[in-house]
Amino acid sequence: MSFQSTRGHHLRSALDTVQCFFPKIFRSYQRSRSLARIAALPTEAFLAQADRYDAAAQFCDADPSGNPLAVLFRDLADRWRCRAPSRQIAHERGAA
Repeated sequence: MSFQSTRGHHLRSALDTVQCFFPKIFRSYQRSRSLARIAALPTEAFLAQADRYDAAAQFCDADPSGNPLAVLFRDLADRWRCRAPSRQIAHERGAA
């Protein structure tokens, strides 16, 4: 089993658990995913939001695969970090 499929399995399991027991958190998770997809924000805003989600995941659980909320926060952090405008990041670091 590859790392990606293992990660997907943990995320799917976490989503099922949170949707069942924490429906408001599940809806907030869905809204944040959508916002990351459509937001037109500066790079700093994307990275700051990713850092907030990383901090929330660390607060929830030191082992990210052991707590469904930590898994969701880690997924949101990855999503926000990946959605940061890469050209803008490269330009700020001195690339042409």
